[in-house]
Amino acid sequence: MPVLLRPAPAVYGLAVAEEPGALADRVAAHRFAADVLRGLELVRAECGAARGLLLVDDDAVAEVCRGVAADWAPLAVEGAPDVYPVAPPGALAVPAELLRHVAAAADAGQPMTTRLVAVSGEVAEPCVLELPIGTRAQRALDLAGGALDPEATLMLGGCLRGVAALPADALDKADGMLAALPGPTRSRGGRFTLRRAVDACLQCRRCTDLCPPAQLGAPLAPHRALRALLVENGAQLATEAAHCTRCGVCFLACPYELDARAAYDATGVPFSQPVATAEPPALRLPGHHVRARLGADADDAGPVPLRSALDQVHEVALRIGAAPARVRAGQKLHRGDRLTDARPRSHASIDGTVVAVLSDRIVLRG
Repeated sequence: MPVLLRPAPAVYGLAVAEEPGALADRVAAHRFAADVLRGLELVRAECGAARGLLLVDDDAVAEVCRGVAADWAPLAVEGAPDVYPVAPPGALAVPAELLRHVAAAADAGQPMTTRLVAVSGEVAEPCVLELPIGTRAQRALDLAGGALDPEATLMLGGCLRGVAALPADALDKADGMLAALPGPTRSRGGRFTLRRAVDACLQCRRCTDLCPPAQLGAPLAPHRALRALLVENGAQLATEAAHCTRCGVCFLACPYELDARAAYDATGVPFSQPVATAEPPALRLPGHHVRARLGADADDAGPVPLRSALDQVHEVALRIGAAPARVRAGQKLHRGDRLTDARPRSHASIDGTVVAVLSDRIVLRG
């Protein structure tokens, strides 16, 4: 389960669309409210938090969840503020879709083999699909009617927090969104992107002034990060990279659409050092600014229909990281069978035959 638990005064469940089209968590809370709240209570208890808050940005979803939450005294359902990011950077925040799988794993011993994925952007039928883990991006696009622009850039995980993907790339447990964006490949990494950012940065400090962790005392200065990369100050960048949540506020704040996260990504150091306080920062980006910057005229109002496509996916590529595989090519598996013993644990998401065991993934065909 892609949830890093730690002691926290409060735990937030996120049933919100933080960016246009990212509807998977809202749909999860609407359709599986009891499971989502059960998962929130389990995480709250495990982390020793005094309370659990489910943040909801839709009235219909909030009504359903409040009816269920009445049975859970430490839990509350609150309207989410129209800001980005919704949860404070130091808070422990878990998406609603992952919370429902926490409940399934704890109560029924079910591994996470499926997830809800919002397929949005330049596609014929934007929708939320229930897909097996490991579904390839192209198959998800096909199930949404196909991309309208053959040159569209695919962003796996969302426009802000996600990464540019190829059609053959596979959806993982944390990937709640697949967006098809018009135009050539957009990526915050790469030598050209970094060179352009270093040359164009005016050191105006907008990115640092609005950076949520920096406002709360984290040793982050995004406006200096790109210059630090130029002079190869690796130690400074590595320290800052560990405190950067990769939320993308620096990109949204920059008048030239530069992305300081490129410098932090170049270090290879992931986010691992949350700020010590769960209080929100003083300055937060309004939601309408984020929607306008991403080319959306309005927010996504109301829950959307959920379509199950579990029986329409016949090949998956399941990531196993560096964990040794416990299966071999040609072996027949059932959904839920374990692929690895060591963490990160991975399980077969469809019934099928192992067609390839690679260094970091296993390909299964039904």
